[in-house]
Amino acid sequence: MLPDFLSPGLWLVVVGDNPGLESSRQGHWYAHQTNHFWQLLYDSGITSELLTPARDSEILRHNVGLTCLVKRATSTTAQVQASEFQTGFQGLRQKLSALCPPPLVACFNGKGVYQTATQASYVKLGLQPPTADIAVKCQQCTAVHRIKVFVGPSTSARAQAYTYEIKLSHFKQLLVHRPTPQPELKTPPTSQCAQVDCTDATETSTSNSTSSSLQTATQPAHTSTLSAPVHTTLSANKPMKQPFLAPVKSSLGSPTKPCFPLPVAKKPKITYFKNPPKKEQGE
Repeated sequence: MLPDFLSPGLWLVVVGDNPGLESSRQGHWYAHQTNHFWQLLYDSGITSELLTPARDSEILRHNVGLTCLVKRATSTTAQVQASEFQTGFQGLRQKLSALCPPPLVACFNGKGVYQTATQASYVKLGLQPPTADIAVKCQQCTAVHRIKVFVGPSTSARAQAYTYEIKLSHFKQLLVHRPTPQPELKTPPTSQCAQVDCTDATETSTSNSTSSSLQTATQPAHTSTLSAPVHTTLSANKPMKQPFLAPVKSSLGSPTKPCFPLPVAKKPKITYFKNPPKKEQGE
């Protein structure tokens, strides 16, 4: 009996009819050398590499699952009763409901098998109408999901009514339903301060503020307008004296304002009397 390859979050699950004798003997899916299944997956772009029946479990890495309606192996599907396919279709619903989230699309490998399992009067190849969607109730989140149904031609070489090109064209139609990968968000580079411990960051900011204040006090403002730099020293005991700067002559010929305000001469104090003294006679 072949194992099912199912996992949550698949975008596609391929549903077969029942295993052939060669696949049952090897214990791998679609193991007969005349089956086009693995080559069609690769040529259509569903898988990025050509898998072999011995590597059938690696199909899950491509977000694709494998299962079938009937587990009993036969040489042809004619040896399987219609009731077995119908029971297998109900079992498929239970398998998909156990996946959270379930697959987006269920592709049936063969039109005749799907028509027998669903007892549909008419089935055409390709995506089925929304009324044919498989409604499953998730066993974990209890939400109802609708899985799209796609019917493709059988990949077996016995299905001679369809050429390889026709089969390939139907497999390529499945790519329309594959979700596009979301671009990865580029995280901004972490600054150095975010990587430092909180204690170290506090001490660093305190030392930087202290050093910046000392540099501001030791350097006179507007040094760019001076013809030569003025060097001053800061003493711990004596306050710093501001140097006297003469007006600088601009390129227009008129003197500009000095960098530092010049001392302004104080005006003489004038005393005003409300009642001025009377002049004496004879003066």
